[in-house]
Amino acid sequence: MLLNVTRSLQAWLSMDPKHVAIIHCRNGRSRTGLAVACLLRWLELFDTAHEAFDYFCARRSPGDSSWVTVTIRRYLRYFNDLLILAGRPPNPWPLQLHQ
Repeated sequence: MLLNVTRSLQAWLSMDPKHVAIIHCRNGRSRTGLAVACLLRWLELFDTAHEAFDYFCARRSPGDSSWVTVTIRRYLRYFNDLLILAGRPPNPWPLQLHQ
């Protein structure tokens, strides 16, 4: 879903220099930050999605990172890995636990 969102945002923003994108969630930080960081990484403005997210955090809520969860960091890593692997999943084979 993050790939679809970033592609849509890039397409919209590239259609006209006057276009803007507004991204929001309930608290304006967690999911919004994830989407903005993925977009910034997708546009290659940052080397990693984590760097883009740290930039967002510094601009959105300087000095307060108590709201950042492990899940957000995990999805940033997933997104970054997908870009590094050119859209292929890191492990295409399903894993099955036997014990």
